[in-house]
Amino acid sequence: MELLNLTWYYEHPFDYEIKQYVLLSYLRKVEDSFLQKMLSPHLLHLEKLNKELSNFKQNYQYLLEKVEMKNYKYFKNESVCDLQEKTILEINDIVEFSIPQITSKIDMGYKIYKTHIQLLY
Repeated sequence: MELLNLTWYYEHPFDYEIKQYVLLSYLRKVEDSFLQKMLSPHLLHLEKLNKELSNFKQNYQYLLEKVEMKNYKYFKNESVCDLQEKTILEINDIVEFSIPQITSKIDMGYKIYKTHIQLLY
């Protein structure tokens, strides 16, 4: 199974529903792998994904302020300004949806790991 790209949430298209399906499909495959007691490399990859999303979430407000400042300073056309701001808001919605989903699968993976320690290696 191919791993989900770490930057999947801010790649085109910026559509909330499509990103939900992509993530849920990937997590379903990961869960199937976990149920077969195959944790590697999925558990560690989910931790990386979670870290990437958490970093975005921590820097979201700063990013939004910088885009707003840049747009409104240089552009008079509000549709151009609004486009980038909407994109960042959409990405944030994707991140907000994704973090709990990924965290639950990480927890599941570690529960399996605790009962079958040799599986990660």
